Amino acid sequence: MKKRILCLLIAAILCMSGCSTAGTTTTEPNETKAPESTGDVVVQMPVASRENGVISAEEWSEMFPEIYASYMANAENSAAIDHVEEYPQIAKIYEGMAFNKFYNSARGHVYTLEDVTSTGRPHPLSNCLTCKTPDYTALVNSTGVEAYKLTFEEVVDKMVEPISCYNCHANEAVEGTLVVTHQYLANAMGNDISKINASTLSCAQCHNEYYFDPETKATTLPYSGVVAIHPDSILSYYNTMGFADYTNPRTGTAQIKVQHPEFETFMGE
Repeated sequence: MKKRILCLLIAAILCMSGCSTAGTTTTEPNETKAPESTGDVVVQMPVASRENGVISAEEWSEMFPEIYASYMANAENSAAIDHVEEYPQIAKIYEGMAFNKFYNSARGHVYTLEDVTSTGRPHPLSNCLTCKTPDYTALVNSTGVEAYKLTFEEVVDKMVEPISCYNCHANEAVEGTLVVTHQYLANAMGNDISKINASTLSCAQCHNEYYFDPETKATTLPYSGVVAIHPDSILSYYNTMGFADYTNPRTGTAQIKVQHPEFETFMGE
């Protein structure tokens, strides 16, 4: 078996604006609850304007104006850094995959959809939209893992909103209620999910190390349970299944391109 290289990058946990440690975390979106009155004013529960049923951030703004303003403040983080230019060694380390040609820094959540559509890396399948838009999350939740096999071109024009309220709250109207809308996280955590803080789980849905299952193309986390969140365990997981993201043509070494393991860094030893 070829040697696998696993490099974990230490990074800070970046939580969604408006996340709270209070509230309920579930693995399935709940029924929408009616809003409570605020003083003498009763704010009308928003209705989703899109066919997929996702209530957009803008549609929530009247009910939660301060949270919406906090969310929109993400737009201030507009600068993008070209990591390949900043660190020329990336062109060699990632030789054999598209990241050695285009690897820009992450920006605020409101840029996720814009960034994934303008990247210089090719997107053969739609699964690369997993953490870019709530519209794709809703598509997976409604159609199942078959959604991951759809081509990028089949899906991208139907995606209209970047990461927003639905990803962490579904369509819940109760402020602070957090919902795990990305089923692959619930699958990986199993019974351990109840041991993890709700706001940590909220961020963990996207800030994690993942791979696309070779058969189903589904977004999948390389461990089961909290105890397995460790670099050695993750490397063993990949070695056991014979998985590698790419092979370096210069060295012939099968390599893992670790994504953004903030959750694993935070929860691991």
